[in-house]
Amino acid sequence: MSAYLSICAIFKDEAPYLPEWIEFHRLVGVERFFLYDNLSGDGGRGVLEPWVRAGVVSISDCSTPLGQGGQGLAYADALERARGRTRWLAFIDLDEFLFSPGPTPLPDVLREYEEHPGVVVNWQVYGSSGLAAKPDGLVIESFVKRARMQWVRNRRIKSIVYPTRALRPIGPHFFE
Repeated sequence: MSAYLSICAIFKDEAPYLPEWIEFHRLVGVERFFLYDNLSGDGGRGVLEPWVRAGVVSISDCSTPLGQGGQGLAYADALERARGRTRWLAFIDLDEFLFSPGPTPLPDVLREYEEHPGVVVNWQVYGSSGLAAKPDGLVIESFVKRARMQWVRNRRIKSIVYPTRALRPIGPHFFE
C-alpha cells in the first residue's frame, strides 16, 4: 500500500483554491489525492501540475454532470483505483477541510478505527463570516465563523472508507 490516507474530490472551476486545499491536507497527513475534473474551464489542471508530477495527485475526467450521476461514477471509479493503493480514502468537496479537532494527528485518529470498513465525520458549516466578497488571503484565515454545532445541516456526514472493504457509493455521503 503506497499511502495511508488519501482524498477523492471532484472539482469544477476552483483553480484559485486548489493549492491551499492540497497543501492544507498534506499538512494534516493526506498523502495522495484522486481528483476528478468536472469540465473545468479555469485552468485547474495546470495549477495541479506540480503535484501531478510529484505523484501526489492524479486527475481523471468527470464529464457526466454531477446531477446526472457523475459524482457516483467518479466515486465508484476512485474506489476501484484506490484499492490496494491507500488504507483510507476520504470523500470530500473542495470547500471542505478535513482535520482532527484535537491534538492527535488525523492519521493517528484513523488508526483507532482500522478494524472497521469506514468511519464518518460530521460537517461543521462555515459561512461567509459576514464578508460580502472573498478577501485576499487563505480561505482558512478569512472564513472563521461557523454555525452552531446543533444546527441541522451540521448533522450531515462525509465518509472515510477502506477501499478494499467498500463495495460502492450510495449517494455522495454513504458507502456500502
